Amino acid sequence: MPLERGKLVTTVALLTMLSVGGCTVRSSEQPIVPGEAPQDAIAPTRTDTVERLVRMGRSSLEAGDEAAAARLLERALTLQSGNVEASVLYGDALLALGRPADAAEVYRHALALDPANREGARGYARAMLALNRPEVAAEHLRELLKTTGEDPKLLNLLGVALDLQTRHEEAIEVYRRGLALAPEDVALRNNLALSLAFAGRFEEAIAVLKPIADSMTSDRRSRQNLALVYGLKGDMEAARRISRIDLDDEAVANNLAYFEMLRGLGDRRRAVANLAPKAKAPPDAPAAPPKDPPVPTGIVAKNNADLTAGKLALGDWFLRLGLFRDREAVERHWRELRRRHPEALRGLVRLSASDDGPQPLLVGPLASRAAAERVCGLLRQSGEDCSPLRM
Repeated sequence: MPLERGKLVTTVALLTMLSVGGCTVRSSEQPIVPGEAPQDAIAPTRTDTVERLVRMGRSSLEAGDEAAAARLLERALTLQSGNVEASVLYGDALLALGRPADAAEVYRHALALDPANREGARGYARAMLALNRPEVAAEHLRELLKTTGEDPKLLNLLGVALDLQTRHEEAIEVYRRGLALAPEDVALRNNLALSLAFAGRFEEAIAVLKPIADSMTSDRRSRQNLALVYGLKGDMEAARRISRIDLDDEAVANNLAYFEMLRGLGDRRRAVANLAPKAKAPPDAPAAPPKDPPVPTGIVAKNNADLTAGKLALGDWFLRLGLFRDREAVERHWRELRRRHPEALRGLVRLSASDDGPQPLLVGPLASRAAAERVCGLLRQSGEDCSPLRM
């Protein structure tokens, strides 16, 4: 389900890690008190080092370099395993790197140290969503809301967990509770609209989304979510018109075909198909798969600031041909693959994401796993990254 339930982000590399110790130089103008070392010659304590590592880790996360953040925060926890802030930030970095199982363990550790830690609790719920365990996320969030009181971010996550279980009417009420606290929250409004659409309440969904998509502050995600709602409703002309604001003709055609496919899916599969994970990628080449590979994206994604995804379930087989830094890199690689392997890839269509940022190259459909394996076998002989995926 397209999230402003969340999207894949841009990598900013932290190429040089600062030394946590540093060098000291004593000014000759400062007198030395007998029996005391100069103040600037005192070695930093372990606590000072940990605090510096945590600050650097947070800065790396904010800059979009989760890999550097993970290294810094792991070092901080090696020195001080009971540091709750480092644990929560480390979980955030692991989750962004597509390692939700590891992130969940780290968040559990943080919550064992501080059960009332709200950021750790949110992180754990996001990890459960990424692991396609929405029922666990929902139970966890309900218990948390009993102790913290109403919180828009927690309610947004709870709505996602309910939507993933196709409990759309309950999700709609939860999003409305969040909007009562934060009426201008775009993520909540987008998610409410999508829940209404999945519940078949298309006119209500359009009424929620259209003012956002038509406003001067409209963003690409809101417009493409509105296109999705029109597509699910069956108004393909309106879906086409809105899609063309942001997408080229090929991407529009692919998205319209995708919308048609979604209309034929069951409710659970349609909802889950429109969630997308947040994952990082190197500049122009396919990324090496992380320990827990990120789940491939659907066409339209909700806001990933708070949300990660469940698994796609579209029925047909597709090929995953690598993870790239942005849509332009995906398009370049797809053009090059078709040039080098015209026969193997004949008739396959690229699923086009509507978002900027890191995203996979997905092509298909194929009739069976055997057919997908045959094509991957041909591509791997040339050193290409290829894995079959049932969507």
